[in-house]
Amino acid sequence: MKKIILAILLIVFPLSSFAAKRALVVGINDYKYLPPEPVGSEKISDLKGSINDVKAIKEILIKRYGFPPEAIKVLIEKKATKKNIIRAFNEWLINGSKEGDLVLFYFSGHGSKVPDQNGDEDDGYDEVLCPYDIVPDGGNNTILDDQLGDILRQLKGRYVVAIIDACDSGGMVRSIGKSTVSALEQTPCVRPKFIPINNYRPQYFPRGVLPDKPKNCLFLTASKEDQIAWETNKTNNGEFFGAFTYAFIDGLKKLERPTYEQVLSHADKVIKDKLNLPQEPQISPNKRDIIVQLVFNTEPERPIPIAKPQLSRNVLVKIESFGTLGDMQKLKRKLENIPYVDLVENDLFDKLIRGKVKEGRYKIRLLNRIGDVITLLPKKNIDEVVKAMIPHLEYTYMVKQLAHISHPNPPFKVELWVTDKKRRDFRVGETVTFGFKSERDCYILLINLDQEGNFHIIFPNKYYRNNFVRANNVYQIPDQRMREAYLRERRAYFELLFGEPAGEETVKVIATSRPLNLKEMGIGEFEETFQKISGNERAILVNAVKAALSSGQFQWSEDTVVIRSYRETEQE
Repeated sequence: MKKIILAILLIVFPLSSFAAKRALVVGINDYKYLPPEPVGSEKISDLKGSINDVKAIKEILIKRYGFPPEAIKVLIEKKATKKNIIRAFNEWLINGSKEGDLVLFYFSGHGSKVPDQNGDEDDGYDEVLCPYDIVPDGGNNTILDDQLGDILRQLKGRYVVAIIDACDSGGMVRSIGKSTVSALEQTPCVRPKFIPINNYRPQYFPRGVLPDKPKNCLFLTASKEDQIAWETNKTNNGEFFGAFTYAFIDGLKKLERPTYEQVLSHADKVIKDKLNLPQEPQISPNKRDIIVQLVFNTEPERPIPIAKPQLSRNVLVKIESFGTLGDMQKLKRKLENIPYVDLVENDLFDKLIRGKVKEGRYKIRLLNRIGDVITLLPKKNIDEVVKAMIPHLEYTYMVKQLAHISHPNPPFKVELWVTDKKRRDFRVGETVTFGFKSERDCYILLINLDQEGNFHIIFPNKYYRNNFVRANNVYQIPDQRMREAYLRERRAYFELLFGEPAGEETVKVIATSRPLNLKEMGIGEFEETFQKISGNERAILVNAVKAALSSGQFQWSEDTVVIRSYRETEQE
């Protein structure tokens, strides 16, 4: 199917060397004609991260990939009109480069989709870029995918890279396949990079039917065509960035001479397990000889220092006003008395409390920054509300403690997955399998943090008390050995299922070159298959692991996966 998905990295097949490098970089936060009110049910917002995206892309191009600063042309905000973008394409990229050159086009801003006019789209829609002066009513000043394809064809013989961080979908949901399992609420911490266009009146008519993707181009897409491309402030410094741009650059910084396949895999993991967004990068064409090529096919010049994240230890809670003044004051006092909770007024929260009082009942929702919703059962008073919140706040607190067990430059790689390497969303009742693999012989500690903040030690366990594993072997929990032992012991078949309560869980694997003293950490009493650790013992375990890993006596690595389960009623 002929597509340009507007949240993409478009890259042509590289050569061993380039005559020159040249870039056009475009970013738009504040749009000229966005309506002040929602269009239908969709709220259209200016963006906050596009200028940060532009700065970050420019920095890594110069510092790591050898682009001369004078060879990078930047159009931002009011300068990024349709007319100026097309002119810069013609004058800066097409006329300013020659065959054999590496040419880059970067765009960070809104995208959209409009009815197809020449019958070349299987779904009946063209995808568009939204310049600064786009008019949502009618779609004036959009850049159609057909037009972008026509422009790219004029770069014949060049080696083109186009990074486009936008989208052509407005659905704020999490899905399993094509089935929606959860809707996301809008929060101040995320913004969809999509503008709905109504009453479309086309201005560009392509000549004939030509592919949007010229034959010499590779596309690395930030999301599926039915997903939103997001920007978020869930980054190391709390500033807004496009999720795809942030994750892509993170991969360029942390991976040594990465291939396209490696950067895609890294970006996918950052988006899912660090930013927690329902956005899946894609690669097309997915041909082995192409995706294993080195990114930009040039040696990195100087490594960019990676800033160490400054993570707050406590759970940051923001309250949106509901109920009476007395209710709000009591809620704040109750939360302030929880030692691991800090109340905040800004948008760098971990949990947002949103709700209403109706017929004497408190109907409260807890949201994370991304907009995932936990709906509490109606409560009679503030005391009951706080009591119901506690397990969810404890889970968030323990997630933040586990986040501090992070190796910025691990000496070897350990990989973790749950059932399927690509999935993060599951239905209650589905089978669970924990999988892991290490590049070297090591000792594995695998922890599952459930929705209420309790640890479950998955490996070692009752049937695998020795946690030593061999390099490059794939391990699965449960496996056939565990099932057979369980059957002999209990005369029942052993299967792990996603059970109640539904919600988010975090799974973390820690691989060490030498064995940790698990007994001192409170691990080893496997009366059940998997040992459960709760209460104060959780902090003892986390602190003991951090102390051991920071002692310098171990080489170690880690990986984290965030998964969610949903009840059948949430899928309707």
